[in-house]
Amino acid sequence: MFRLSVHIAVLIVAWAIFAGSANADTPILRGSQIKEIFPGSFVVVWKGRHTLSVRAGRDGGMTADYGAASLTGKWKVKGNKLCVSVNLWIGTKKRCGTLRRRGKWYVGMFRKNGAPRLKFRHQ
Repeated sequence: MFRLSVHIAVLIVAWAIFAGSANADTPILRGSQIKEIFPGSFVVVWKGRHTLSVRAGRDGGMTADYGAASLTGKWKVKGNKLCVSVNLWIGTKKRCGTLRRRGKWYVGMFRKNGAPRLKFRHQ
């Protein structure tokens, strides 16, 4: 029983260290770097479940196709964060967050546990 508890504790600590360092693999992008990415067309994965095709315009406008639905919104860079607002039938949702690059993907808007809510790449 004691050995099992020790093994579980070691696994929990290892997971916590890995989750905490998962975002430390690449530096947070600066605002100037984010502005080099936008505007453009992107494949976006939100919360690991929802895949959208997004077009971000030079004027800060944004359109997204999600299945048969089409969404509109705005994007801007504020400091070192990407801010996105999407017009939904329940109102406008606005989120801002930092970004990191991981291979071909950009990840960001991190949860407290270190997992990214947002993942996107150029189409």
